[in-house]
Amino acid sequence: MRNQKHSDGKDYRIYANYAACGKCPKKDKCTQGKHRQILRPLYQDTLDIVDERTRNNKTLYRKRQEIVEHVFGTIKAVWGYKQLLCRTKPKICAEVSLAYLAYNMRRVFNIYTGSGVKLAAELA
Repeated sequence: MRNQKHSDGKDYRIYANYAACGKCPKKDKCTQGKHRQILRPLYQDTLDIVDERTRNNKTLYRKRQEIVEHVFGTIKAVWGYKQLLCRTKPKICAEVSLAYLAYNMRRVFNIYTGSGVKLAAELA
């Protein structure tokens, strides 16, 4: 077992059992080389645990979709905010923060106007 950076830029863990492949009677059906290598992304074990936890807690996952993912769906699909204008991480963080701030302000406004509370602009 070893780690290697692949041509796609991602790190992979390579599994190979050279001794077992050399003696295996089905080797010609499995690989054309001297032995078979299996590539797994470096953090695939963690992703498998998350997938298993999601499968076992479907109601919790659906609740998360209702609460959290609604924000992203609204900003992306309804507001049309599908791509970023800036480059580099600090600028992207600022741009996305402004979008979320606008979402939160709009949400607060809708909550207050729906409850009958008078806003400062309405009092003047």
